[in-house]
Amino acid sequence: MLRIALTALVLVTLAGCALKQNPPATRIDLHLTGSDRLNPDLHGRPSPIVLRLYELKNPVTFEHAEFFSLYQQPQETLALDLIAHEELELRPGQSQELNLLTTAEGTYLGVLAAYRNLPEARWQQVIPLRVGQLNQLHLQLDELGISDNDHARAPRN
Repeated sequence: MLRIALTALVLVTLAGCALKQNPPATRIDLHLTGSDRLNPDLHGRPSPIVLRLYELKNPVTFEHAEFFSLYQQPQETLALDLIAHEELELRPGQSQELNLLTTAEGTYLGVLAAYRNLPEARWQQVIPLRVGQLNQLHLQLDELGISDNDHARAPRN
């Protein structure tokens, strides 16, 4: 009788484990476009710009942080909200396609652009992600800052 009870307990436990599946990956297809007038220097000439992408659990700290805190000390500034970050450069007139995977905890993408004229530029953007799905994002960077196409996304997969 004890053997039957233990066998039943093991089978129930294994069945429960089989039902637990890893959540599907959150995919981001990010299309970046730099305008021909991107990030003008003191003489009005377009210049390359450094971008940082932050995978975030929560956007509040990112949204309220100062540029130099985020740029120079992202780990300390964002603390437990930061999952991962990546840096890239975008040149005037250039387009880039990035295909990213996030963790199950990553529910927001924070974008920081190192504009020369920070006080006048929209240097940060937060984009909520559809967890476990494909997120198709299009960001345009020009002389005034970052803009998006209303978080354009593909239909749910």
